[in-house]
Amino acid sequence: MFLLGYHAQAQQNCADILKNAEKNFDDGKIFDVFNLLQPCIENGFSKADKIRAYKLIILSDLYADDIMHAEKYIVKLLLLDPDQELDYENDPKEYINLMEQFRRDPIYSIGAVVGPNLSFVYVTQPNNLDTSLKSYTPKLSFNFGITTEFLIKKGWQFGAEAHFLSLSYAYTDTKFGFASSKYSENLSYLSIPLMLKKEFGAKRFKLYTSLGFNSKLLLSSKSSSTRTQFAGNTFSVEDLGIKQSRLRKRFVFEGLIGIGIKQRVGPGSLIIDSKFNLALSNTIKLNQLDKAQSNDTDARPILWSSYHIDDLLTLNYFSINIGYSYPFYNPKKLKRKK
Repeated sequence: MFLLGYHAQAQQNCADILKNAEKNFDDGKIFDVFNLLQPCIENGFSKADKIRAYKLIILSDLYADDIMHAEKYIVKLLLLDPDQELDYENDPKEYINLMEQFRRDPIYSIGAVVGPNLSFVYVTQPNNLDTSLKSYTPKLSFNFGITTEFLIKKGWQFGAEAHFLSLSYAYTDTKFGFASSKYSENLSYLSIPLMLKKEFGAKRFKLYTSLGFNSKLLLSSKSSSTRTQFAGNTFSVEDLGIKQSRLRKRFVFEGLIGIGIKQRVGPGSLIIDSKFNLALSNTIKLNQLDKAQSNDTDARPILWSSYHIDDLLTLNYFSINIGYSYPFYNPKKLKRKK
């Protein structure tokens, strides 16, 4: 209790010292400001008062033409309060000009996101089985992962992410006039999106757009199918498992476009991110019908149990993720362009 009381008294004394320093500054006694504030700079001020003190020191140094000392305290100010906003109406022009010479954006950030996605099938080449009625249905699935961003220059960032990605779709059709089949599949991937981001807005709230490239490594493919003959017999095949993965391409490549927002919450930012991924290569391997008609042990169970053979298709998907990122700053004076 004694220490808490002592600390509170010290802060009160330093608050009075800050007011006295501000009065000296207003009276034009700029050379007295730093000496008055120095005893409280390390331990005496609250965070809010320390921000006021740093700014007062910077302004005093600018009017005293001590630019090097002002720059030293700009770095201290930006490390203490990275969200420091310039007041273009009230801040002195000299202060604004010097502050704008410094890097004030985070050099990189690390975060985590999670959210749903919805897959859309695009058939690039239908199979040559007799299909009178056929339809693909989008299905919800999910993904989660880590995000990183690296500053390129003001307003521009390079983003690199790693996700566990689950994609799902369903398929129904009627074959040969005597049977119908229902088929669903879930594919799991390791996804590595790389993108260029452009940011708009202020420090605490930003809108951004992204454009990039995604590569996916197939981890597994699980499926289930049901065949119903018009005579009333029903046959089911559940969880074809690892063998189904051998009928899918191991690597798939995509283009992506996205839009999102960042809202400052605490020391980091709340992220809401949306992307549309357009597949640049087929999900399905070629020549499955030939394999199924032969003695291939991967394709035959699907065809003969459920009368299903894959179309050549791509899986495009839309995702919405929510997460949190933590920024890392390294304020420094930028080199002037010649």
